[in-house]
Amino acid sequence: MININFFEKKKVNVLPYLMITGFFLLLAGLGTYFYLMQENYIQAEAENVAWIERETENVLLSRQMQGVDRLTNESISTQDTLVGQRYPMVYITEEIAAQVPDEGENVVSFQLTNPAQFVLTLENMTVNEGSELVNRLEDLPYVSQVNYLRLESQNNEEYLLELTIDMNETRLREVVSSDDD
Repeated sequence: MININFFEKKKVNVLPYLMITGFFLLLAGLGTYFYLMQENYIQAEAENVAWIERETENVLLSRQMQGVDRLTNESISTQDTLVGQRYPMVYITEEIAAQVPDEGENVVSFQLTNPAQFVLTLENMTVNEGSELVNRLEDLPYVSQVNYLRLESQNNEEYLLELTIDMNETRLREVVSSDDD
């Protein structure tokens, strides 16, 4: 038997079909990869959120402790600054009053006019007592200058005396700190 083929069979080129199939397989593989990566990131994010929710109380406590530590450090720093800048008014008042004879009766006022200057007003003082007082005040290590501001007669030999006392603040702080030790 002879087989006669009147129709010629053409060879089919399968290369384009293989390329299209390979492309779709590659596309499906990439899609699967990106989908799995997204699921992995979503799961990791969910785990992180769950961990944060579990640790919220500890985080809040930690933040409060940090705030307390910060406030404590600021408080210590502020306290040190205030102690360092505190003006030794009590010390000055006691020292200057000790120089005035009969300070309970003679001192009318003692005013701080600026950080380094005081005005001392005295009554019932004689001229000699005023002069001796100025000398004693000038002998104090932290007094830089004493000036008569006013001398006003009250009666025969007694006067109202007003003095300005200029201080050397650096020296004053040194004297006060050495007396505190």
